[in-house]
Amino acid sequence: MIGYEAVSGFNDLVANLNNLLFGYISILSAFLIMSYFAAGKLSNGLALIVIVLFSLACLMLIIQFNFMKTDMEHLFRHIIDLKAAGDPTVSWFGHNPGWAVGVLTIIQNLVTIGGYVGCLLFFFSNKKK
Repeated sequence: MIGYEAVSGFNDLVANLNNLLFGYISILSAFLIMSYFAAGKLSNGLALIVIVLFSLACLMLIIQFNFMKTDMEHLFRHIIDLKAAGDPTVSWFGHNPGWAVGVLTIIQNLVTIGGYVGCLLFFFSNKKK
């Protein structure tokens, strides 16, 4: 893969990751709104169904985040290798530290899992009321 294709693929991964993150935030927001208005009105059976569906959707998106971040990390390393090999199309790329993608993955996992746990806590606190 030439440098331009690698950088283009990297940018596509970043764009897809941002779209996925905003989709995740939308699901969290919708769940919070539903929790506020309907948690206390749901029977235990319906509440269980809602929690299971919400949990599966969140789990699916969190796993997709991590898969995409792994691909981004490998592609970032590949672009850095191309740069080290003298590819002139990527000479401007890679001024960020190589560990940045790994740290961003950890932070994103904290945010996404924290958002999930916060939504569940909010749901159960509204269910008790």
